Amino acid sequence: MQQPRWNPSVNVASKAKPAAESMVGRSRATSLTVGGRRPSEKQALATLRAVYETHLEALEDTLRTEHEAAVLALKSRLRRDHSKKLMALAANCSQVTMQRNQYQKREEAYVRRIVELEFKSTVQREAIQHLQRTLDQIQAMATTSS
Repeated sequence: MQQPRWNPSVNVASKAKPAAESMVGRSRATSLTVGGRRPSEKQALATLRAVYETHLEALEDTLRTEHEAAVLALKSRLRRDHSKKLMALAANCSQVTMQRNQYQKREEAYVRRIVELEFKSTVQREAIQHLQRTLDQIQAMATTSS
């Protein structure tokens, strides 16, 4: 037996495909009923769940890989920055040490010069005192002889 031809003007409503149902349109009782589904629906849901879990695992792996790469890059950058700062600090310490050594040498030279000047001053004071005593003796002798 031959099937009747489809006439668009007559059979539009009868041949139209049902629209895909969304979860929003269902009632709570219908959406929670899993046992009443046909085996093909269960299989389709299981397939969708497997695909979802596969995609989720792939996303987790991607995120984990990106996170590990970001952490390694950050560690590397921090080590580089830390090394630069340590080198700058070491150079600064070396420069400060050199300046301190120069200041110590200058201070030692100043102390030596001060000691020399104090010694000369002491020698000159003693010489002046000796000359004063000699002058006093000469004057005493001059007064006694006159």
